Amino acid sequence: VENKEIHINQLQQQSSSRTEELAKRNEEIQQLEEELEQMRQELSLAQEEYGQSGDKIDDQRTIHYIQKETELQLKEQARLLQEQAQVIVEDLKTLHDAIARNQDQLDEFQGHTLQAQKALCKHVL
Repeated sequence: VENKEIHINQLQQQSSSRTEELAKRNEEIQQLEEELEQMRQELSLAQEEYGQSGDKIDDQRTIHYIQKETELQLKEQARLLQEQAQVIVEDLKTLHDAIARNQDQLDEFQGHTLQAQKALCKHVL
């Protein structure tokens, strides 16, 4: 039973670690989204400034490229977070199953203990 408890504790620690990692990744994505929004604002201002010059088309292509690259990075981050979330869900299922098995074993052990106590009482009486 102790080994099972140790294993459950290890799974709980792994789950907590992964949950913390997921939270950190969420913060990173939030920061990237904020940076992307800031870049969009800066690019919008740049478009206004360069709108009067002949470089406008090149600038728009550059802006478009930067936006696409940033969006791809955000999508990759989201995909990685989804994978991590799936691992955490699987870990939680494994933990739940281990707890259920331990509870079954505990119930069985308690049943044997109760039978032994009854037998002892009959023997003593």
